[in-house]
Amino acid sequence: RRYFVTAERFNAAEAHRLGLVHEVVTADSLDAKVDALLAAITANGPAAVRACKRLVKDVASREITPQLRDDTARRIADIRAS
Repeated sequence: RRYFVTAERFNAAEAHRLGLVHEVVTADSLDAKVDALLAAITANGPAAVRACKRLVKDVASREITPQLRDDTARRIADIRAS
């Protein structure tokens, strides 16, 4: 929220520290990193990728409860088995 309301600028290292980005790479390494991520995603079955995306959407913003944890674990197991 802080950066949203203050419009402060921050660099890639700070974005990484804040958890806004997963990795920071040099400009020279960017295409290779994108290619590696695309290869990892496309190596998975389309139905499993859809199920993963649906799961993330379904649990976003929900309170973490034992029931949510159990449902999430079951769904992840189903995705992996597919």
